[in-house]
Amino acid sequence: MQEILDIRQSILEGRTQDALQLLDELEFMSRKSVIYTIESYLVRLVMHLIKVDVEQRMTNSWRHSIRDSVLQIKALNVMDNKRSPYIHNTEWHTYIEEALIHAISAASVEIADGKYSPTELEHLMHKDRINAHASDMLSRTYTTPKSELATEIDALLRTIGG
Repeated sequence: MQEILDIRQSILEGRTQDALQLLDELEFMSRKSVIYTIESYLVRLVMHLIKVDVEQRMTNSWRHSIRDSVLQIKALNVMDNKRSPYIHNTEWHTYIEEALIHAISAASVEIADGKYSPTELEHLMHKDRINAHASDMLSRTYTTPKSELATEIDALLRTIGG
């Protein structure tokens, strides 16, 4: 809130350039916060895709978590202008690669009661397949209306994990 008060004061004092700089900083912080939240959902999505891939099964809990992650990403990935996304469809590869790093560690604790280290798990999983599934789901967030996305993700999950 201090930033808003500083912007108001700058405007009242005629320091337009200072006010614009503060607005740019606020916009950057807001964008960074939204992207961080999207990344958190992406890690959760990828972690469950790893579990499905390695364990060759799908629980209702994992299905719900994957579906919810995709829906949350769709909802968050729209800037306030409702016209452009924070993350464009062509940029997901980098985000997925980063999410895989974090998700492997988290999944190693859960798969087979923590039997595998992150390094061992990385050798067991099919990284390209997980990446393809995540990319496919994320691509659908740009083309499928929110009202239909959950059903579409459920249908896709039936083909990849039972």
